[in-house]
Amino acid sequence: MPVLFYCPRCRDEEFERQVKHEVKRTAGRSFRYTSDNPGAPPATGSLRRKTVSLETSVRYAGDVAIVDLAGRIVLNDGSATMRETIAKLREGGANKILINLSAVSFMDSSGLGELASAYARINKAGGQLKLVNIPVRILDLLRITKLDSILTGFSDEPAALQSFGGAATA
Repeated sequence: MPVLFYCPRCRDEEFERQVKHEVKRTAGRSFRYTSDNPGAPPATGSLRRKTVSLETSVRYAGDVAIVDLAGRIVLNDGSATMRETIAKLREGGANKILINLSAVSFMDSSGLGELASAYARINKAGGQLKLVNIPVRILDLLRITKLDSILTGFSDEPAALQSFGGAATA
């Protein structure tokens, strides 16, 4: 289906004539787009969607770092973003991490692997990693893989914060 968008490789007058580009998905995150103008060379490049695979934000409640995740936790994009966020928190000295999954729409096996790996690293260092607001589909995945037996999950944030003990309050 032809999609209209601004292509930085095209001249402005072509854009003004509403040149249609056909967006075709190719391997990975790469897209191939071509002009309806037969004389224009095809251009290949990395075209980002308006929505990023996974967005993270970190906030603190006492000594607990709360990581809010939104989007899809999938191979490469989402799982790498989650891994980097948790690694930065660990480098900064955080040893109590609460992961809020309320806005996560999808998680694949790499996301589950990252959760298990993060739990193992933090637990080995004497810290704690817990989950809160787990969507039903992800909770089912945790149950099927038996990860629910090691990853502690909570339905609401105050209860999760209270489980850390100490100065963790909402």
